[in-house]
Amino acid sequence: MSSISAGIWRKTCTLAMLAFLLIIFPVVIPDPSYVGMLVTCGIASILAMSWIMILRVGHLSLGQVAFLAIGAYTSAIAATKFGLSPWLGLLLGGFITAGFALAIGYVVLRIRGLYFAIMTFAFAEVIRLGISNSKFMGGVEGISGIPELTPIALPGLSIIKFDSTAACYYLILLLVSGTGLALWRIDHSGLGRTCRAVAMNEDLSQSLGIPVFRYKLMSFVVACFFAGVVGAFSAHYYRCLDPTSFTVTASIIVQIQATVGGAGAIVAGGILGATLITVVDHFLISIDPRLIILFMGAIILGVTFFLPEGIVSLPRILKGCGLKVGSWFHS
Repeated sequence: MSSISAGIWRKTCTLAMLAFLLIIFPVVIPDPSYVGMLVTCGIASILAMSWIMILRVGHLSLGQVAFLAIGAYTSAIAATKFGLSPWLGLLLGGFITAGFALAIGYVVLRIRGLYFAIMTFAFAEVIRLGISNSKFMGGVEGISGIPELTPIALPGLSIIKFDSTAACYYLILLLVSGTGLALWRIDHSGLGRTCRAVAMNEDLSQSLGIPVFRYKLMSFVVACFFAGVVGAFSAHYYRCLDPTSFTVTASIIVQIQATVGGAGAIVAGGILGATLITVVDHFLISIDPRLIILFMGAIILGVTFFLPEGIVSLPRILKGCGLKVGSWFHS
């Protein structure tokens, strides 16, 4: 077996084992608090992956949580005020958010560097303040009584209800898998390679005839679509919304999660970083919430100095250290 085939086989086995462990987790550990923690990890993972997708074209977003809010409020309002199915709300949340991204991106994606970050920061604040001052969207009190996802009747199988944390866990697992597969496929396609080229040198890409703005807009809209879908899911999972959940601080945490995981890998970096920080926060908040700030500062410094490419680079670094140690012992 060639080294390439062996590497593919190892990755396949690793993914299969990981999938098996995630599937049996609610069975082995049925505690709703731990299962709910992983649901939160899934929501954070999709948001982190969407942030990295925007970074792929060389833009640093400080307002990713605004698109989460648009998707969440779209689905919540559709269900509570118009009586639409929550499943239709998931799609509406994604497409309405993509529409906002198309309109906003048409303007802000023409701006580069720090100015883009400032514009997304301002956009997130406008969305939050707009929600806070809108009676139609619940104002500062938010929206409560959002219906849970309605049961699904599968042919030949029993009816699947989403009135438990475990059922929502399996749904977010599917959403994370679908989002990860879609973004991984895009990243490894011609579109992804072109986006990376644009990020490295936008002017050179433009001079070679690449429609730079079109590729940036496509990446931005796709990333925000998935953020909107998971926002809609979160509305029906938590069953209540309020503007305090969508602050700029929340957007910065998304950036930290993606950077800690490794912004060089859309799927692995987003999932690893979001899961690590969410899990640690879950345990620290029960001890002393102030420890979360200390943890954030420590992990940012640690990654900056020792793992600048994120956690995803750790196996390669350890392998390199092992080779050096081995050669030292053989010398």
